[in-house]
Amino acid sequence: MTDHDALAAASRRERELYAELVAAYETLGRVLGDAPEACDMDALMAAQARADVAAAALRAVSATVAPVRLAGEPVSAAIRADWEASAALAADAAARNATLVQLASAGRDATGARLARLATDRRAQAAYGRAAARRLVLADARA
Repeated sequence: MTDHDALAAASRRERELYAELVAAYETLGRVLGDAPEACDMDALMAAQARADVAAAALRAVSATVAPVRLAGEPVSAAIRADWEASAALAADAAARNATLVQLASAGRDATGARLARLATDRRAQAAYGRAAARRLVLADARA
């Protein structure tokens, strides 16, 4: 395999991996949906694992592609087309990732607020229970 063939294969693989990352982020967005605090955790973990695998593979492929791209060496039209497609997919992945961070933060905040309400309810119930017990003691004392 020539250097050109290896670069062409790596460039195609990079494009495929960015497409996979975009698809994984799209799935994560659907799983988180409008209620990220109530999402399907198994589906969330599967989609996150899919994104992690694609990102790790992208890091490996970049070792082949990045030095040539950064050096500005001339490449074939097919390789250039793969790089352009990869760049567009990378931008899409970055935008989806930013949206996912916002969704996850909203879910975290909603869960925190729900936990705070539960703690308040628990304290109120405890106080009510103590007050009810005092009333029973007072009623018994009067009897």
